[in-house]
Amino acid sequence: MTPITTPSHTNILARLSRVARESGTVALWREALPWLCQVCGAQGGSVVLERPPTRFRHGVIPLATGLLIDAWEDTVLTASHWVPSADQSLSTPTPLEPMTTAGIPMLQILLEDGPVIQGGLSLVYGSLAEMNGPLADTASALAGTVGQLAALSAELQSSQRRLTQLNLLQEVGQSIASSLDLADVLRETTNLAASMLDAEGAALLLIDEDQQELIFAVPVGEKEHELRQQRMNINEGVAGWTLRRGQAVIVNDVRNDPRFTKSVDQATGFLTRSILCVPLQANARIVGVLEVVNKRNDQPFTQEDQEWVSALATQAAVAGQCPTLRT
Repeated sequence: MTPITTPSHTNILARLSRVARESGTVALWREALPWLCQVCGAQGGSVVLERPPTRFRHGVIPLATGLLIDAWEDTVLTASHWVPSADQSLSTPTPLEPMTTAGIPMLQILLEDGPVIQGGLSLVYGSLAEMNGPLADTASALAGTVGQLAALSAELQSSQRRLTQLNLLQEVGQSIASSLDLADVLRETTNLAASMLDAEGAALLLIDEDQQELIFAVPVGEKEHELRQQRMNINEGVAGWTLRRGQAVIVNDVRNDPRFTKSVDQATGFLTRSILCVPLQANARIVGVLEVVNKRNDQPFTQEDQEWVSALATQAAVAGQCPTLRT
């Protein structure tokens, strides 16, 4: 197979850049994959992305080759979470196991942004003869260009999200400072924590020091009625751990975390899959926790999410001492 004549790379890259700005990284790669297959003369292709975790394919990929691609993409996703140990430099290469594809007409290209692995691209050919040197060089160069567009798109979206969050934090602070009904402000704040992270629910839990329990004082989400005023011992659950340690925590799979307790789920009929929990600290004293649960579409909570919710919790902590919230 020989490369098919296509519109100029400049025009296509301009279109891809627009897609990246308007629709994000996944849409960019979905648009780019058929073009990469066409311009590089491949009969099929596959892309795996680390964030958000996504896989998709285009064209003709034989079953046996597809299974090999599956295995390689699993390795790519595992390697994307690797961090150097204390005795290694930040520039230490990721220990990605090479994949043996001798005799298989396939090119595999890591998608990288500096030392960070974004994902991987596989291009499948009809025969080894079609995989000549210039095509391989072209594929690597074009994949690198699309990868740069993806990285710039992700950074732009992240900057826009941070700006929105900063504006919202300022509004929350002003509301807390001026409102006569802090309970309403905290309900809006808790709802904001869930909506900004596209999560199924959130709750502000306050400590009852006499009973040594955490009270679901301000729950939001589909089970908020059942959750309201539910209690749990401060020695139980991810929330209790956060309260006792004074540390934020992300648990993206509660089934495999011994700190998680099922008692609240059993009492409410809710199914918790993932949790982000941060302490509410006022005047050097922890008065409760702010918890967000179940990002939609099975997306994991991230460090950026934790920083945002922690900043929100700082605004809410002083108002969290309001006695009207405990009744």
